[in-house]
Amino acid sequence: NQLAHYLREVHLVGPDVLVGLCIERSFDMFVAILGILKAGGAYVPLDPNYPTSRLEYMASDAKLALVMSSSSVASRLPKGDYTSVLLDDADLISELALQSDICISDDQTGMMSDSLAYVIYTSGSTGQPKGVMLEHRGAVNMTLAQQQLFAVQLDSRVLQFASMSFDASVSEWMMALLSGASLHLVSDEVKASPELLLDYLQQEGITHATLPPAYFRHFDTKAQLPLQCLILAGEDFELDVVAPWLDKVHIFNAYGPSEGTVCATVKALHKEHKVLGIGHPIANVQVYVLDEQQQLLPQGVAGELYIGGVGLARGYLNKPELTASKFIDNPFYDASSTNSSPRLYRTGDIVRFLADGNLAFIGRVDDQVNIRGFRIELDEVTCRLNQCDSVHSALVLAHGQSIEQQLVAYVKPQKTETGNKWLLDIKTYLNEKLPNYMVPSVVLPVDEWPLTANGKIDHNSLPTLESRHLEGHYVPPETDTQKVLVTIWADLLKLDPSSISITANFFELGGHSLLSVR
Repeated sequence: NQLAHYLREVHLVGPDVLVGLCIERSFDMFVAILGILKAGGAYVPLDPNYPTSRLEYMASDAKLALVMSSSSVASRLPKGDYTSVLLDDADLISELALQSDICISDDQTGMMSDSLAYVIYTSGSTGQPKGVMLEHRGAVNMTLAQQQLFAVQLDSRVLQFASMSFDASVSEWMMALLSGASLHLVSDEVKASPELLLDYLQQEGITHATLPPAYFRHFDTKAQLPLQCLILAGEDFELDVVAPWLDKVHIFNAYGPSEGTVCATVKALHKEHKVLGIGHPIANVQVYVLDEQQQLLPQGVAGELYIGGVGLARGYLNKPELTASKFIDNPFYDASSTNSSPRLYRTGDIVRFLADGNLAFIGRVDDQVNIRGFRIELDEVTCRLNQCDSVHSALVLAHGQSIEQQLVAYVKPQKTETGNKWLLDIKTYLNEKLPNYMVPSVVLPVDEWPLTANGKIDHNSLPTLESRHLEGHYVPPETDTQKVLVTIWADLLKLDPSSISITANFFELGGHSLLSVR
């Protein structure tokens, strides 16, 4: 209440006013979020770990006049024409203390159910992220549906796992706080280690958690978990990943794009299931499987998934053309029905209805992928690569199946480049422009692009991962431990053991954090 009053009176925060939030995961982060919402505004997460150029673009694109932060990350704030407020500033704390008796009622804010609650930036195919505008009614509807589906109670203990830059975080904190349950913030150090995370779940007595399926490859299946409900989301996976846990905890597969307010469909998983589905729509959400002419397809026939209902985003911030192309008029709209929405969102996901009415996920109509819970537009990474001075042309693909996927960049260097300097330039450039999860784990050079008969790049003729060049002077393994490690690396990274030097870097060879745990 104190912070909301300050934001309203000093910074004129009200309905549809966007406030940036650049702060580390902490109690203060939720004070800031609730203060912004209580003032009637909408928050825009700015991950302080993102590259500066990306944060500057987001702040500029959102036309932020105010960014809330803390002294610990103040040095990472992007340049921009905005006012920054540090939550731990002594003067601010003193000023808020003078307003201890302030109480703002909902009708004072002027906020309505269709007012903005938050703007989340997702990967964009044009080379820059795009802001998705989400409203209160969608967030509240999603929360109430999940409370019922996942049986969240006053004594529940909900894990806050997702970064605030990802929409799954909204599901976690709203599901907990709107139920009166407790919310438990896990540190980045614990998140990076499945073993530490498993210990944390046990020590904190976590009853509800939303996790990427990849983590369950690394959990001890004999472990006893306090979990009552596990929600898997963010990527496709095989049922065998969670099979050992199905007798121990209620497991749900949740699906939904940011444009549909986090969660659109849910399926409870059981041992007898043969096909991993994404389930039925949650309350007040409609789903349609349509062909290219936007005609309904019968059960069993694959088509693009369209979503309708109260969870639809308002659209993309400052991108009316993109909004018009993705949020279309509903050809089946019935104004007399409360179960019909005037707009539909084109998800780009290919699905089909199963005999039991559940939806089964098949793939994508474009180059968007989900890797370890992160939504990535391959075109954005490719676009960034092509802007690097050392690159003549590039292509980025996802290799591997399900939770084993990784990004691979194929690069034709500029002719002026000699040696491997181009590779170092690329890695440096991408780390300055993209979040870590969007940087390809493998970069392969090509002299000329192999083409198909119609002039397109022949993906099947591109260099294989096994052929990638390993940098540095080769130093062979000598001790038994070194030989064992080289064998393990070769198996995980799909490399010839004789090519792995004991001076090599696991991550530069294509490894990632979860693969290192294996």
